[in-house]
Amino acid sequence: MDHHSKFSSKAEIYAKYRWDYDPKAIASLCQIAGINHNSVVADIGSGTGMLTAHFVNNVSKIYAIEPNAEMRAIALKNLAQYPAFVSIDALADSTTLPDNSVDLIVVGRAIHWFNAETTKPEFLRILKPNGWLATCRVTHEDLELLEALKILRKTESGWNVAQDKSKILENNDLESYYFNNNYQTIKQHSVIQEDWQQFLGRMLSHSPAPNSNNPLFPKFEAAAKKIFQSYSKAGILEIKIATEIKLGKIQIP
Repeated sequence: MDHHSKFSSKAEIYAKYRWDYDPKAIASLCQIAGINHNSVVADIGSGTGMLTAHFVNNVSKIYAIEPNAEMRAIALKNLAQYPAFVSIDALADSTTLPDNSVDLIVVGRAIHWFNAETTKPEFLRILKPNGWLATCRVTHEDLELLEALKILRKTESGWNVAQDKSKILENNDLESYYFNNNYQTIKQHSVIQEDWQQFLGRMLSHSPAPNSNNPLFPKFEAAAKKIFQSYSKAGILEIKIATEIKLGKIQIP
């Protein structure tokens, strides 16, 4: 299965349960990069439009580049009414955008799927002179809970270890994109609350997690339930998270 097909069966659950980006972190990004209502932004690997949604009211144009039809359809449903929003069926290394047309490239939870060797030249082609690259993610800051969750990320629990993003090829290394590894980090901390359904849904939204028709799904669900019960109080799990953005200029080949 190619990378952009991995989430075909996960699109709805991804859109519903994945953690969103903190608006304060996005505002800091825009301030540093000088992004305003006249700016043009490209969200590469835009998925269901979670990151794109933070820009549709604040820029002239936001290109949502996403090859997965199921995820792209959700973004279209939620964002098509915004004049700035443009959905494009394309890949990270062949965006179809014009040369020197973009002030900022944003990538949320997708940079590890890209081949840096072919993607970096494409980013350089579409960026305007002195354009920016921002990679965005939401990190799990509760180390004890993270350690407990490792039991779910095993073959015997139905987890597709070969699809785990920690196993992705070295040529997708984030630092290879930036000029002399020169980037700044924006980090906005917060606490999120999840009930059991939200917790399970978020775990199942990861591409290696088993679908409900997987024979090992009951084992995965039972193990997840045990973890939730151990760390939650009165049916609510509080998790420390952070929106983390790395912002810089792309390395010149």
